[in-house]
Amino acid sequence: NHDGTLRGKEEIRDFWVRGRVGLTLRVPVEEMYVAENHQGVAILWMAYSQIMEEDDENYGKWNSFEGMSRLEFNEAGEVTLEVDYHHGPQGIVDSWVEHWEKRRAMDWKELGAITGA
Repeated sequence: NHDGTLRGKEEIRDFWVRGRVGLTLRVPVEEMYVAENHQGVAILWMAYSQIMEEDDENYGKWNSFEGMSRLEFNEAGEVTLEVDYHHGPQGIVDSWVEHWEKRRAMDWKELGAITGA
């Protein structure tokens, strides 16, 4: 977690490296919407980060949380704006793959029903 805005590639990389999250982060995309002018996208995703602290009772398991990102691009295809929204952890799962496959099999109306809890 962090407060404020991360600006530039280095700040973003440093954030992920500090928490060791980037080593185990999985972010499969659930849905993607493309802007009419093709200058931006909105992405609904589910994220999983493996618990790496050996003294944690859930060591090796996965935190799960869902969210949405808005990305805008310049003419060169570079990201000029990224805004991420998520409410925080939804639970802990043994296998991110198993959890993801269960989500994919559900009707869209049921998606809020499966958390890691």
